[in-house]
This record gives sequence, C-alpha cells and structure tokens, in this order.
Amino acid sequence: MPRIENLMRCELNPAEPVQELCAVIAAVSAYHPGKETELLKGLQAAIAERLSIIEPKGEGEVDGSLS
Repeated sequence: MPRIENLMRCELNPAEPVQELCAVIAAVSAYHPGKETELLKGLQAAIAERLSIIEPKGEGEVDGSLS
C-alpha cells in the first residue's frame, strides 16, 4: 500500500526571522482554507505563552497578550 502524506519543508533565513516566519504562516494557512482565524488564534496563544516566559510581568504592566 502506498504511503501518502502532505508534507511541507521550510528553509528559513535566520537573518530575517520575522519575514520568514510570516511567509511560513501564509503558506501553512493556504492548506487550511476557512480556518485561518483558528490557526492565527492558536499561534497568538503560543506567542503570548512564550512572551510570558521570557518577559515576566513587572509592576504596572497589564498583561502579555498580543491583542
């Protein structure tokens, strides 16, 4: 039986991380039509969680959300 799988491989230029990651997000979104909002909200939650780890709240800071 053949093995069939969808697979995306990405090579990123670490010298331009924001642009490269944005391009990957756009490419992945194309495989999930109608679910881009769900995908982006999941990424937003993951980014907020990571920011809360690397940028702990200081006094007077509201929160680490990206809204």
